[in-house]
Amino acid sequence: MMNLATLQRGFSQLQPRERLIIVLGMVLVAAAAVYLALAPLLERHAELQSRQQQLTADMRWLHAQSDTVARLGSSCQALVPQKGSDKDVITRLVRRNLLTLVSLQAQGSGAYRVTAEGRDANRLLELVHQVSCQGLALTSLEVKAAAKTGTGFTAVIEVTHVN
Repeated sequence: MMNLATLQRGFSQLQPRERLIIVLGMVLVAAAAVYLALAPLLERHAELQSRQQQLTADMRWLHAQSDTVARLGSSCQALVPQKGSDKDVITRLVRRNLLTLVSLQAQGSGAYRVTAEGRDANRLLELVHQVSCQGLALTSLEVKAAAKTGTGFTAVIEVTHVN
């Protein structure tokens, strides 16, 4: 087994140019090892720094928008929750908005799929607003041109009862 004394004796027996090549090789190997150890850390640091700058910019934007959000109020405060089952409430709201109820399917555990048609897309969106004010959370909304020509728009609304 080689020990330090054997290595020193073998190194001293080498010619000066061979010693220089070995020393330079060891320096290059050490530099490569340091680079390989630090490169992932430096790359991760750069990613985190970029992410921090992005989050800081987002935080500044959100802070700038806080006055706007503070001025917004919930228009649900003026609406009194209606009595009756969720199906009855949805049916009344569809009719109140002068829309045609194509289908109303219970999806289980307080979830409903409502398909309504109307000539005015704004009435469909008003329906969504009114339904959400009645304690039903919107999970999906799809508004598209009705299949029948000249009938306006069809909305497929999926809601879930909020406990």
